[in-house]
Amino acid sequence: MDVEGTTNAEKVYDIIDRKFNTNGIRVGVSASSEHPSGREISVCYTVRDKEDGVTIPSVPFDTLAENLPDTVDGDPGSENPNEIVENIPVNISRRHIEIDLYDSEYRPIPSGCQMSPGPCTIGYRAYHSGLGEWMQTTAGHCVETEGRNVGQPTSSEYIGSAYEVYNSGVNNGLDAATIRMPNERVSSDFAANDGSYRGWSIRGIITEEELRDHIGDSSYTISKQGIATGLSSGTVETV
Repeated sequence: MDVEGTTNAEKVYDIIDRKFNTNGIRVGVSASSEHPSGREISVCYTVRDKEDGVTIPSVPFDTLAENLPDTVDGDPGSENPNEIVENIPVNISRRHIEIDLYDSEYRPIPSGCQMSPGPCTIGYRAYHSGLGEWMQTTAGHCVETEGRNVGQPTSSEYIGSAYEVYNSGVNNGLDAATIRMPNERVSSDFAANDGSYRGWSIRGIITEEELRDHIGDSSYTISKQGIATGLSSGTVETV
């Protein structure tokens, strides 16, 4: 079980840990319009769907919900560390995560599939205006140096090489790299777990303004995908 945030989140965490001692539950502080502090305690109940079956917390969702307090008092995560606020709401939600390695051979290369070295995850396609070419991206620490060969799904299936590499230790925290390959090998789609494609074409960059416009909008879903964490989705809580 994971806890993120301040003392009031830790209070809820302790309640769950004492009664159930289970994994798959995250407690944190989120933005909320229900309370003057602008905060709420979010309890996330995670169901993981893996190749070898579904993993759920040992306590049923309804039982967990019945044993949570409606509110807690404590630090709401504001700029004032000594501030104590009463009756901060506690809300529980269920999250489903599809976990898969995405280790099929994909041609062309989509986002969210396995690559080597690593194994790591292919990021998203990006256009290099100087070369006039489409490339794929990944984390800088995966390829480490420019010119290193990259394979998908393993090193024996060569697809291209690292072109520009930025490692977090020497580039002001930036951890990113581009992978140069023939343009016909670059896909704007996402990998599906059966070796096909999801049909999710990347349209560009989402602006901060657009994200702010959709805070609390349950119909506006953001998803992320990786070979270690699988596919997970959620809504915008704060920007």
